[in-house]
Amino acid sequence: MRDSRKNNSKAYQELEERCLELETNIATKEEENRTQLEELRTLIKKNALLTKKMMEAEKEKIRCQTELNSKTERMSTLRNVNKKLELKSEEIRQKVEELSHIQQRCSHLEQENDDLRKMITFLKHQQSDESKPNQILEQELKAKEKLLERTKEELSTIAK
Repeated sequence: MRDSRKNNSKAYQELEERCLELETNIATKEEENRTQLEELRTLIKKNALLTKKMMEAEKEKIRCQTELNSKTERMSTLRNVNKKLELKSEEIRQKVEELSHIQQRCSHLEQENDDLRKMITFLKHQQSDESKPNQILEQELKAKEKLLERTKEELSTIAK
């Protein structure tokens, strides 16, 4: 019986050691689990923050894309306006050129008109008794004056 008690005692001691070892293992595993749980909670918080930042970044990306589209559309509109302005500018340049030619023509006609008046005055003094050449010159002068008036009217019409 003594052997049986000794064996029982030895078996009991081995069981207690095994229980202690298991309890230590359990405590270690529980501590590891708590640590891992804490790490997991930290990772979940970080994931939530990153998700929030990602959503904000996506909103910003959409806003920037919208702004880019708007600016691209505006740029296209401005290009079209610029083309129209270039065409208008060319039209104006041509009109200015036409006006310049008309002004030169008017100036030339005014000079001719002045020359004819001087000639008439001169001829009136020279040939006071001969009225026919004066009448011809006066008719030419009137015709030139009419032409000058029409040219001025054209000039004012084009200027408008």
